[in-house]
Amino acid sequence: MRNPRTLIGLAVLTVLLGVLGHRVWARGFGLRLGAAKSTLSGPNTTEAQWAVAAVTTDIAEMLQHAVDPRLAPGSVDVDVKPLGAGFEAHVRIGDRRFVLPVDLREGVWSPVTYRPIAARLLGGLGLSPSAPGEADDLAAFTARLLEAGAPALERENERLGTRLGARMVDADLHEAAALLVVAFSLREAAERLSDDRPQLLRILAHLSIAAALRDGKPPAFAGAAAASYADHLAGRDLEASRALSTLAATAEGAQAAWGRVLATRVDEDWRRLPAPRTLVERREHFRARVRAIASTQVIAELASLGAADEADWGRIVRHDLQRVDARGLVTRGLDDERAEILAVWRVTHPAGAAPDVVATLDGARIGAMTPRGPRPLPWGLWSRFFERHLVTFAARIDTFYRHSIGANQQAEAIGRDLDAQLGGLDLYPAATGFRTRGVANGDADLRRIDAAIRVTLRRPEIVPAVVWAWLEFGQQYEPVAKGMPPAVAWFGKPAPRTASLDLAHRLKSVGHNLGGVELDALWQSAPTDYRLAKVILDGRVGVQPTAARVRQLFEPRLDYDVRARRLLADALTSPADRVPVQQGTCALDVESCFAYAWTLVEAGREAEAAVVYQKTIDDERVGAVAMAHNAGWLVEYYRRHGQVARALALANAAADVGSSRGVGARAWLFECLDRLDEAEEDYGYLADRYGDRQQPIGFYYRMARVRKLKQYEARLQAALPALFPSGLQPVAPNDARQAPAAGVQVTKDSPLSRRHGIQSGDLIVALDGWRVESLQQYQAVRAFSTGDRLHMVLWRGARIDVDAEVPNRMFNIDLRSYPIRGWAE
Repeated sequence: MRNPRTLIGLAVLTVLLGVLGHRVWARGFGLRLGAAKSTLSGPNTTEAQWAVAAVTTDIAEMLQHAVDPRLAPGSVDVDVKPLGAGFEAHVRIGDRRFVLPVDLREGVWSPVTYRPIAARLLGGLGLSPSAPGEADDLAAFTARLLEAGAPALERENERLGTRLGARMVDADLHEAAALLVVAFSLREAAERLSDDRPQLLRILAHLSIAAALRDGKPPAFAGAAAASYADHLAGRDLEASRALSTLAATAEGAQAAWGRVLATRVDEDWRRLPAPRTLVERREHFRARVRAIASTQVIAELASLGAADEADWGRIVRHDLQRVDARGLVTRGLDDERAEILAVWRVTHPAGAAPDVVATLDGARIGAMTPRGPRPLPWGLWSRFFERHLVTFAARIDTFYRHSIGANQQAEAIGRDLDAQLGGLDLYPAATGFRTRGVANGDADLRRIDAAIRVTLRRPEIVPAVVWAWLEFGQQYEPVAKGMPPAVAWFGKPAPRTASLDLAHRLKSVGHNLGGVELDALWQSAPTDYRLAKVILDGRVGVQPTAARVRQLFEPRLDYDVRARRLLADALTSPADRVPVQQGTCALDVESCFAYAWTLVEAGREAEAAVVYQKTIDDERVGAVAMAHNAGWLVEYYRRHGQVARALALANAAADVGSSRGVGARAWLFECLDRLDEAEEDYGYLADRYGDRQQPIGFYYRMARVRKLKQYEARLQAALPALFPSGLQPVAPNDARQAPAAGVQVTKDSPLSRRHGIQSGDLIVALDGWRVESLQQYQAVRAFSTGDRLHMVLWRGARIDVDAEVPNRMFNIDLRSYPIRGWAE
């Protein structure tokens, strides 16, 4: 007779089988890891085809309105078919039909490609240019755009749209419309979800009509400025810079300000806007500083820019500088986004109760024609913009709470709330794939990847290249009903002038194979693009870039870009050679003075280093977290030189911030001062707050095995299993003669490591006689000793022994567990 426990077990199994059976019945047997790649079934099978169709439709609908304003949006029919190396657009406007060849020699992102289409339609519809409007009106419009936040942009959109409705064949108005869309596009800051394509295509439509109307005559300022921005977006930075230089020769007032803004967007040289006055100038100056300097100093400077409450500032920070010091800007994003959506909505809906702002993001049609007439910025364009930034907030706030401040429970709670508020947005499943979960937040959260793939199959045009590639990669790890279409099939191969939009991201993620000659040609077209130059610099895996190569790629930026200067410093093997480079970087950015001070330490100039460290810590522009993160060396320096009171004061200040390195610095000082109970308390805080088991284990080892304090041996044994489930394993001189099953991989070397024969790709098998099979084990063993000497066993096809003496037993290299322990690794 079966006992009750068996009966209960059978009942539970029956229920589970029933649930599984229901799911199989409801969902079919299609969910599987790594499903076969799907084929897009919509009207457009490539990005290029979609782009041509979008621009052609905009042009045709706007010119149709000039013929008969009574026709509703969407009454034009456009069918774009591949034809040889280009396309053929079949356009129906009423009872008139046009077959228009599309020459792609200039690519789908150039107005030159669409000007013949506009010219053919103008002639076929019997339209001719209207007389120019009032120049003063356009000058005032250009000036107003410099101060236009989101609601003001929508008000300008309404004014200009009304004028276009009455004067659709006015070239000046189309160029003004293009500049309005430029002002809108400059606000894009949605990190991986950023997408300039919808704005660029609208700019191209207006510029193409304007160029056809001018019939060979040069554009006015608005048209030339918008064309330079289009060149920048399309990877033609060299052409954009030349055009802006030509404009700058004669521009004054608002036009000169626009020239400075757009030139700064191209090369991120923030020095061009030393005293930004207008809103757009201040915002562009801040964005360039965030990217080129990327430190808490830039956050501290924000108040001096007179920044108001626009959502733009938080978007820029979340996009490029998500630091603890910027917590207020980072965390208030949802409220800022909602407020802006409502403010823009109210421009055209002034009466009535406030709507559910997320519900207004209805995926509305983004064509240039609306039921109320032409609008350069229809609600559909706004709607997509807001959706991208809302879902990006959902992803970035998760990263902030989990990885910046270690608050997983808050991240979970906020995530659930955002799921309820934003889960219905099409891009939400893809965006949340950039959240993390699991042990130490080491796994990507791809629970919604199946839904993200379904959205891609239905609306491929809304998925940016980097997101597409991420989903294509991630489908290998989650059950999906249908596989992602290959990114290389949708996105064209990057080439100069023709297919270079969002270039650096596409080169890194999409999977097109480009040779050195092709990459060099792309760089020649955009020589000031930092991200492109970085991709090229990193292109030769395992080959350490030389200082000469860094200078070749980044020379124009070395006077103002901290990132480029860091790359140069990394390429210099001698600390003495790095000192003047780091000193110059310190002059640009106060936080970089910490790296300058450390280089002085490496160069044996400790007294000078201590002065630089203290001066930097005292600088009010340095955030508390940066101070705590870099205080450790100076705390130890003061202790070694008998300045215990100064060491304690600095250590307490660093620990009070709550950062792991600040607490670790104080714990070490307490240990050195034999205040062991206080040291143990701080090490315990690191384990409890940050999951850092390495430092407590290191502390117990030093106490039990180095100092021979017997009372700590039991604590060591109790702590070891957390990282060493098999206990500490010694490695003898004749061991490790075969390829290891596990170890620690060097993913990025440094000048210091290379001097000791350690390079990228090496596997660290043992440290100081103890086997290490994970990064956490390596970090724990590194903490066993308080000296600078170490003995390392590497595997590079054979056993390699390294004896070295380096400060803090650190080589300034990047490491990861081998084999990969978590999905994110």
